[in-house]
Amino acid sequence: FSSELATILFQHGPHRDAVLYLRIFGVLVCVAPATTVALAGTRGFGTMVPYVWVQNIGMPALRLALVAAAVALGAGTFAVGAGWALPTIAGFGIAMFMLRRLLRQAEERDRASIAPRPTRELASEFWRFSLPRGLATILGITVTWTDIVLVGALRSTREAGIYAAA
Repeated sequence: FSSELATILFQHGPHRDAVLYLRIFGVLVCVAPATTVALAGTRGFGTMVPYVWVQNIGMPALRLALVAAAVALGAGTFAVGAGWALPTIAGFGIAMFMLRRLLRQAEERDRASIAPRPTRELASEFWRFSLPRGLATILGITVTWTDIVLVGALRSTREAGIYAAA
């Protein structure tokens, strides 16, 4: 629905750049909450290191560097959008890697002392815990990103960029 949304949100009809941005960021509405949930899982193992390095340092720094490079090189709208999006995808990969590593370490440590539980029981417990947080995160990120689009629609893309950076 990116073309239809662009028509609704932007005065001059379905602007090509707006459609492209809506498509890029639409994918991230699923990836960003998954990253947040994976990083929350790493915190469950008693460490804040992956969360801080991925969410607070890595993704913002990489996003700034990629977007600045795209702008400096005059690479165009797609490159700016990709520069903003790629750190989210990279953050998801790193968060999943770290979560899996911490899980394996815990399994090895606890293998001798704890009897294994059935996969179905573990999956049920995981989804009962994670599903509400995942849905809340999807809604929170959607609101955060929608307000950027609304600023662009109501004011200008320049002001939306400043608002997003702030």
